[in-house]
Amino acid sequence: MSELTILDNMIGLFERPGTWCQGALAIDSIGRPVPSTSPQASRWCLLGALVSFSQDSNPGEFENCALAIKHSIGEIYPELLPFNVFLVDFNDDVAKDVEDVLKVLRNTRKYLNKEEK
Repeated sequence: MSELTILDNMIGLFERPGTWCQGALAIDSIGRPVPSTSPQASRWCLLGALVSFSQDSNPGEFENCALAIKHSIGEIYPELLPFNVFLVDFNDDVAKDVEDVLKVLRNTRKYLNKEEK
């Protein structure tokens, strides 16, 4: 699976209402934390979705996506750059919502798409 496919899957997931969460990698339908790759998972955080969609890819693709997402966070939110923000910290920031996550993922996709050409 390519990095762009992983990102497309993450974007598609979070475009559906009620699929994003904060405070856990993933939660089930009644709000209990579950592993992000669990069949019971019904909502995912940014990192949880990345783990879930990259589980069948090689480790380099996971790493490339994570680094590209961090790059996009710094590009869109330069005030966070000095803090070397982690994906979970960005996702769980109370001032952030799913639209912020989607903005970062869409920017990341554009960034990786340019890199491929």
